[in-house]
Order: sequence, then C-alpha cells, then structure tokens
Amino acid sequence: MFFAAALTGAAVTFAACGDDGAEPTPTAASTATAPAPTAVASTTVTRTPSAVPATATIGATVSPGATTPVEMPARVPSGFTGAALLRDVRIGVHPEESGWDRIVFEFAGALPAARVEYVTSATACGSGQPVSLPGTATLAVTFRAAAAHNDAGQATFAQQTIAGPGKTILQARQTCDFEAVLAWAAGIAGRQNFKVFQLENPYRLVVDVQFTPGPSR
Repeated sequence: MFFAAALTGAAVTFAACGDDGAEPTPTAASTATAPAPTAVASTTVTRTPSAVPATATIGATVSPGATTPVEMPARVPSGFTGAALLRDVRIGVHPEESGWDRIVFEFAGALPAARVEYVTSATACGSGQPVSLPGTATLAVTFRAAAAHNDAGQATFAQQTIAGPGKTILQARQTCDFEAVLAWAAGIAGRQNFKVFQLENPYRLVVDVQFTPGPSR
C-alpha cells in the first residue's frame, strides 16, 4: 500500500546526485512558491552512486543559491500521459567551488513539477506520523504527477531511506507516494543555501546544498 505524506514548514530546496561529476553546473534562474505534501519512510541503505551521462541543463537557480523555496516546472515530452516514475535517488559529495553535497532524483517518462523548501518537520502523508531525520534542518522535495510505483503496484524504486556520504546532506527519506504525489525529505546538518536544476537524458532533478561550516572533510 502506498501512503501520502504532508510536509510542514517553511523554505525548502533540492540538491541532486552523488558522484555525478558529469552533470554540468547550471546558469538560468527559477524560483517560486506553492504548498506540497510529504512521504513514507523505510529501511536505511547506503548506496554508491553510478556515473550519469553528461546532458544539457534545462533550468536552475542562480549561484550561490538561497534558503527560500524553489518551484520547478514539469518537463513532459509530447504524447506522454500518466505519472513520471522514480528510477533512482542518490547523494554525493562535491568539494570543488567551496563545496556542496548533491542529491539527485532520476525519473523515467517525464520530469515532474517539483517544489523544494526548508520545513520545520516532515510527516508521513498517510499516517501523519513524524518522520525522523538527522541534522538541524529539513529540506523537503515534493513532486506532482509522479510515483515510485507503476500501475501494477510494483515499486520502480524500492529504497525509501538513503544515507548521505558527506556531512551536509545526512540522510534522505521518502515521505509520500500516493495519488501521484511523491515526496522526500532530507536531513541537513544546518540551514544552508541550496540550488535546484533539471537535467535530461535521463530526466533528473538535482539539488545542491552548500557545505555546512565545520571541520574539513
């Protein structure tokens, strides 16, 4: 059974992928606001991200980012219907350019509209139960017209908890996958600036979160 989740809080932002060094840094600006639900949590899994083919940036926030909510539009190819299906979630560390941690959400079929923002807490959308995350800040990412399961109810991405290999994005957990609303929340070591951008081939939403000040890595 899939559950829906509600996120409570203020500004949120997204960061994308692990060792996706091939993913270019974006330049175009795009920010906005809108309400969003949350997700469901499960077994913790530490994953080593795989390389992704280099592709063109579709849209992005202006560097060095901010802590305010970011709204990204859907990218839907002609003739596509239904929900975009989640294929992968990965987190990586990038020490270059003052450093950031990156979380990437990869989809098949289309790239769903998304909202990224900091919230005061995360809750599972079906039960309303609190979702526990490490860190002192919570970054919520909510997708519309998206799912982590197909029409037959089979998971397209079964892992619901991803451990962060760095010291800024500590962990990410799915909080919702219900009625075409898919949501994840990430535990952040501190309320740092973040940038959000989109990539295609394959479709990805990327959230970069600036390193939290502290001891060298």
